Amino acid sequence: MISIKGSYFGNRQDGDEAIDFFARGLIHAPFRLVPLSDLGEVYELMEQGKLIGRIVLQMPE
Repeated sequence: MISIKGSYFGNRQDGDEAIDFFARGLIHAPFRLVPLSDLGEVYELMEQGKLIGRIVLQMPE
């Protein structure tokens, strides 16, 4: 079974500061850009517990 959970990170100022830290290279958040057509593979990796970081789905143009 797959569970997708969101998170609340604070108020607007907290969000702005987090984005600023990331832009300055102070935070290293692993992510992969994956085409939407590979969504099935992403689900398989999630079920196997093999994903590290976040997956960003790229929509076709």
